[in-house]
Amino acid sequence: MRRVLLLLGLVLCLALPATAVASAASYDPLSGACSAAKDTSSADSSAKDATACDQSVTGKDPITGPNGILHKITVFVAMIAGIAAVIMMLVGAIQYVTSNGDAKQAADARGTIISGLVGLAVVAASGGILLFVISKV
Repeated sequence: MRRVLLLLGLVLCLALPATAVASAASYDPLSGACSAAKDTSSADSSAKDATACDQSVTGKDPITGPNGILHKITVFVAMIAGIAAVIMMLVGAIQYVTSNGDAKQAADARGTIISGLVGLAVVAASGGILLFVISKV
């Protein structure tokens, strides 16, 4: 029973960050700043005239723009690799639960889980770095 609860806790710990990443992907931190800068008629026009707020510059590039092909490919590959890493961790968890106290099987299962965690961390970091670099191009 303890192993089943441990497996359930592991699955929940992996699923909750995925929902946070999915909701954060659609967040635009400049939308409020750009709209506030356009609404004010102050003498400080640097925020109004910033390149980041100019939609004719930021949203039109079909290759590197926010809806460009590089962005879509990066997100797709990161999702596939992330799903593969989570499946790998689930397989390792099932192997761990079914090892029945065999030290070699438990060690192999721990190695599979750790490999999945490392893979998930690499996917998250590389996806974030790629999206950052693509947005700056």
